[in-house]
Amino acid sequence: VLEAGRIAQIGPPQEVYARPATRFVARFLGAANVLEGRLRGSVFEMPEAASEVSAALPAGTVAIALRAEHIRLAPGAEGPNTARGQVEDVAFRGEDWLILVRLAGGARVRLTLERLQHPPLPGEAVCLSWDAAAVVPLCA
Repeated sequence: VLEAGRIAQIGPPQEVYARPATRFVARFLGAANVLEGRLRGSVFEMPEAASEVSAALPAGTVAIALRAEHIRLAPGAEGPNTARGQVEDVAFRGEDWLILVRLAGGARVRLTLERLQHPPLPGEAVCLSWDAAAVVPLCA
């Protein structure tokens, strides 16, 4: 992947998609959710998401990437690797639903969910969660 004429990341497409090295690469391939924050010990604090991530992240992490397909609806979820927000938009795409959520801290995230009989409606409050293994640290 080239960024402004420089190599941003080299690797097989599946690896670059799953483990982007920078914000640019994360957004370039599949429009990942990029959330800014700061690492304090073993916890990554994300004010814009009003949330924290508990995952093994390297020193120097300044943002994380979360793919839309790795976020799930989790009614009542609390603690690290969760966030609360309000649904802004819902779109059926044939194979899945694309849901846009504004998090409590103001950030917007996308999630995709398959086989939903009754998707959340715009304006509905939701709880989101993700596995620690889905968090991709971004140091640039």
